[in-house]
Amino acid sequence: MKTKKTFLTIIFLATNFLPFQLVKAQFPIDAETGQVKFTAVIELPGIAKDKIYNKAKLWVTSTLKSSDNIIDLSTPDLIVATGNILLDSIRVSCKTCFAENAALNFKFLVFCKDGKYKYSLENFILHYSYVGNTREIGLDKINEVAMGKTRQAESIVYVKRKIDTLIAYFISSMKKEENNNW
Repeated sequence: MKTKKTFLTIIFLATNFLPFQLVKAQFPIDAETGQVKFTAVIELPGIAKDKIYNKAKLWVTSTLKSSDNIIDLSTPDLIVATGNILLDSIRVSCKTCFAENAALNFKFLVFCKDGKYKYSLENFILHYSYVGNTREIGLDKINEVAMGKTRQAESIVYVKRKIDTLIAYFISSMKKEENNNW
């Protein structure tokens, strides 16, 4: 009987507290700003800075397209752009309610050097409509959108997966060999 209680207690804790804590920790938080920030340095040995810059510029201008997209290409080793990720599964205050017209707006930076580049996705703002009201919050406040631990976890996992997919696409595009034989 004692082992059954212990087992049930462990199951309860694992299903109610541990997954939420693990999911909550999935968004990388910048130590200086306290905001969500995805960043990494990627090595591209033997590739010149201008070639890296041109590949990143091509990717940014062809991928981060939207009516409110802003791209600054005035510095030869830095690209500053904004982008949007459309979201369709952000849960809000009830079990079956989803936010309407949700989009995650962000700033996308690429710093270029010979043989490497650094990307940074930051300044995330979640825009969504719910019950006819348009709302806007920082990504670090997503717990305010999704009520309940399960819905918070689902929303965070979903949004992180969307961001990770965009980053993976950028990195793979940057590593891809150019084929000018069209």
